[in-house]
Amino acid sequence: MDKHTIFKEISQNVLKAVSKSVKTKSTILLAVSKTKSKEQIMDIYNEGHRDFGENYVNELLEKAAELPKDINWHMIGHLQSNKAKKVLEIENLKVIETIDSIKLANEINTQSKKLNRKVRIYIQVNVSEDNKSGIEYSEAIGLVDHVMKNCENLKLGGLMSMGTIGDEKEFIKLYDLKLEILKTHKELENDFVLSMGTSDDFDLAILNGSGEVRIGTKLFGKREYPSENKPEEKKTKPEETKI
Repeated sequence: MDKHTIFKEISQNVLKAVSKSVKTKSTILLAVSKTKSKEQIMDIYNEGHRDFGENYVNELLEKAAELPKDINWHMIGHLQSNKAKKVLEIENLKVIETIDSIKLANEINTQSKKLNRKVRIYIQVNVSEDNKSGIEYSEAIGLVDHVMKNCENLKLGGLMSMGTIGDEKEFIKLYDLKLEILKTHKELENDFVLSMGTSDDFDLAILNGSGEVRIGTKLFGKREYPSENKPEEKKTKPEETKI
């Protein structure tokens, strides 16, 4: 199957899932392009697609510098505080999806002030017993409150999770957390996204309220990591490799 047909089929399947869902009115297809070449990204770009996600800071910086400026870049990998400034210098950075602590939120807010910009963020929540990525579920509302009260340069746009593939209970858990947050922060109601679901379970995620699905393997094919990337890849959660 050629790239055009694959992209069209996945896009149509996302729309079909949205049409069946009572929990979301629209869903962004986020093309996860980690380890993929600029040429492969341009293949998808030339289909009219603009939302791309990267896991590694250096890879994101390199691609953002050389690819079209109307791409909407999403940072979906772990972000260390000392690299926040570099990421924020990307003018067409759309969102940082992996805020998992007050410390990181504060640092991004501080650097955003210095750069005189506001940045959209998602809070990454751990909804899985097997996955340690993200803030603990019980602490998530506290982080939301902190961002809303103390981080004026951050625009809270949603929640993100990397859970167990196909586990509907985890999708429901994140959706319930969203509802709980919106009870207190009604001002977020019209623009609050759940980023959950990957290549193997995006349809189920959409049915359970996902406003963004992270799809890599189905779009680009299996990843092949160069030998110099192996140490970094070992740190990646198993769930991330199946995006």
